[in-house]
Amino acid sequence: MNELTYKKVFFKIISLSTALFLIGCSSISKIDISLKEKHLNSISNTNNINEKDLYIRALIKTELFEYPSAIDDFKKLKSLKPNNPKYFFYSGIAKKEFGDYRGALKDLNKAIMLSNDKELYYSTRANLYYDLKEYEKAKQDYNNAIEINSQNIDNFLNRSDTNYLIGETKDSIKDLDKALEINMNSAESYHNRGSLKFIEGNILGAFKDFNLSIKYNKDNAITYYNRSITKYKLNKKKSACSDLKKAFKLGYEITENYYKIICNLANNKPKNF
Repeated sequence: MNELTYKKVFFKIISLSTALFLIGCSSISKIDISLKEKHLNSISNTNNINEKDLYIRALIKTELFEYPSAIDDFKKLKSLKPNNPKYFFYSGIAKKEFGDYRGALKDLNKAIMLSNDKELYYSTRANLYYDLKEYEKAKQDYNNAIEINSQNIDNFLNRSDTNYLIGETKDSIKDLDKALEINMNSAESYHNRGSLKFIEGNILGAFKDFNLSIKYNKDNAITYYNRSITKYKLNKKKSACSDLKKAFKLGYEITENYYKIICNLANNKPKNF
């Protein structure tokens, strides 16, 4: 039987709406899409657009996935105010979403150089390095972000994932321990720590962490699936089968082989649970 599936941390790459809120433009992020399109049209029809409206237009275009046009607007803004880190930051986000990772990296480097409030910029660049599979650089930027703000759980979750990928499993677990110090109700932290404990051979510890993860999030299919494997290894076979069925009901794809093994149905084909 294959080993337990390790759930990779779902990366918290900064969304434009989140970034708007953090930077202080939350009113834009809350506008309905249809109203954004209407507002965009009204701004675009203005002959002599001012800097503020150009900035708003660029942000809305980014949210509406009009990346090339948004990038063009940010280029104008960067030319107008070459010392404004926000323009480089959002230009970097638009370029990243458009697939121009190297262009995005160049803009984020500039934003970090110009900004005095660097945590968000470091963590965003770390996520970009992660996507580029430059994990050591990603880890360094998470280190920088954590040094600025040691209470942001996302940075510990993401650094934990990075540590795992570069083979530093013990440091990965330490990061999750810290994440749980910040938020003891974090289902994702318990799940990921349980996965790592399983990989390290601590099956009972993994089982306990999966229990806690489910306590705080009863709708994560893969947690039930992973707990079913730990239960099976702890000889709790009836309960393991129950978890497998729950995972299936929540949308996790169960292979016939796993179903037969976990539910001890060697001579039966799985049915719809």
